[in-house]
Amino acid sequence: MCRTSTCIAMYDPNKKRLINWLKRKKPQNIGAISSDVDFKGNLWWGTDKGLIFMNTNTDINDKTDLEKLISRIGKNEVGASLVSVCKVYKDSLLIIGNQSGVYVLDLKAFYEKPQRQIIRCITKDVDFQLGGIEQNGIWIDEDKRIWIVGNNGLIRFDPNLYPFDKITVDFRIDSLSIDKRLIHNNFKESIKLRQGGSHLINIFLKLKPAPTQ
Repeated sequence: MCRTSTCIAMYDPNKKRLINWLKRKKPQNIGAISSDVDFKGNLWWGTDKGLIFMNTNTDINDKTDLEKLISRIGKNEVGASLVSVCKVYKDSLLIIGNQSGVYVLDLKAFYEKPQRQIIRCITKDVDFQLGGIEQNGIWIDEDKRIWIVGNNGLIRFDPNLYPFDKITVDFRIDSLSIDKRLIHNNFKESIKLRQGGSHLINIFLKLKPAPTQ
């Protein structure tokens, strides 16, 4: 159970008890507007602080510290604003929506070891015109097609047909500047820095796209 202004909460039917993490008791607690359970039994929350992953494969009681259960996912891609849609698709993808558009997280890659957080962004930055996504404005029909409601209308989305970019990028360090000193391609020399001082360090990279897979 969830509410953005109040808390998230869980009911344990075996022990017949309600566990909640109220914002008024701890301001850093989260409030949510959407949620779903993945194939591992873990929870995903669309919250007022972005996308949250919650590990539920542990004993949870009324003294459990929420911060030890949750992880903030996709901070660079999804951001820390309100996530209005959070829906598992075919046990392999997580469909996420906010005011910028739609995001697709690869659940299989998320559970790999080492973990890979692969999030594809379909937002206004790439001319996505649906606008902000409405609260829980998603439906998956019997043919496994995804319907999403936004401020500007309705779309039907099939992730299998979407041409996701498969280009990877190779990079190498071109040069390094420390304070006013610039070093090119020779990283064998040592540099002495004043202990306890503050130093401005810049790393310059050369990027080279790899061939499309």
